[in-house]
Amino acid sequence: MHICQVIASQGTGGMEGHVVALCEALSREHQVSLLAPPWFVGKLPDRVRVVPMKGLLSNRFNPAVWFSLRRQLRRLNPDVVHAHGGKAAWFLAVPLFFDRFRRVATVHGVKRNCVYLKRFDRVICVSKVVAEQLGDIPADIILNGVPQSESIPLGDKVAHVQKQVIAVGRLASVKGFDVLLNAWVSVGDAHLTLVGDGPERQALEALADKLGLRDRVSFAGLRSDVPALLAGSDLVVISSRREGLPLVFVEALHARRQVVSTAVGGMRDLLPPDFLAPPEDPLALAAAINRALSRWGDGNAQFEALWKVAKEELTIEAMVKKNLSVYQRVLETRRAP
Repeated sequence: MHICQVIASQGTGGMEGHVVALCEALSREHQVSLLAPPWFVGKLPDRVRVVPMKGLLSNRFNPAVWFSLRRQLRRLNPDVVHAHGGKAAWFLAVPLFFDRFRRVATVHGVKRNCVYLKRFDRVICVSKVVAEQLGDIPADIILNGVPQSESIPLGDKVAHVQKQVIAVGRLASVKGFDVLLNAWVSVGDAHLTLVGDGPERQALEALADKLGLRDRVSFAGLRSDVPALLAGSDLVVISSRREGLPLVFVEALHARRQVVSTAVGGMRDLLPPDFLAPPEDPLALAAAINRALSRWGDGNAQFEALWKVAKEELTIEAMVKKNLSVYQRVLETRRAP
């Protein structure tokens, strides 16, 4: 099967990591092409054909991009075209331009306008919460999966003198790191490490200074050893304003870490209630963090079942198998006009 993945993103976050992992895994047994912005070049093994398209970062109402994308797809002639994210899906939903192709779209986060998704043969959502936003558009729910490294010790940790808390993500408004910093003022004896980079880094560093937190908060920047950092922490925090199912959440579960999160996306469905806080509420988030840190170790019992689910179901292998099942159904079923 020839599968062409399409992404129109300029970020380096969870969706991009999802696409890279999916392409790598699929390409072991199938022909895989990727139409993506130029920065994806060199990010994948040679067996994945990466076609750089600078136009994918331009305005979605630019007809030149529609023609260029259709030309590339005609040249590649894939069996299935798989769009990731709202912008890529919107391009591929342009009436008449792409109707000859079998199309799948994965929705990675909550969307306000979903009507264009009706033009796809199948829609995939990364969590139940995301699927609920689509209204009457049917969707398959395929949770994100990650590889589990055998080189990282994933057993119970020895407690630090000062608890180490980690938050990972693109330093952008949607991730709510400003809410986390405001919450940190009310958190007890613990150190917070923010891993990632993005447009809000300077503003977040200034906020940490303003709140008097620079001795209790570190900015680690982009790191290639996130699984090891997660395994070396006491607690993982997700403070997002909205989400689908972030990879860092799945990675944290594979590392057998407890997670405190805002009640968004897949975390709302999966986490125990004591480990959830409303979005945009620093005091509630601080309370959940303090509660988790004060019961550190005892909380493992609440996570054992979830850690087992991650090990058995939230894997690359499971994710790829379910995506292939969707592709096969698309190829076997002709969509009604």
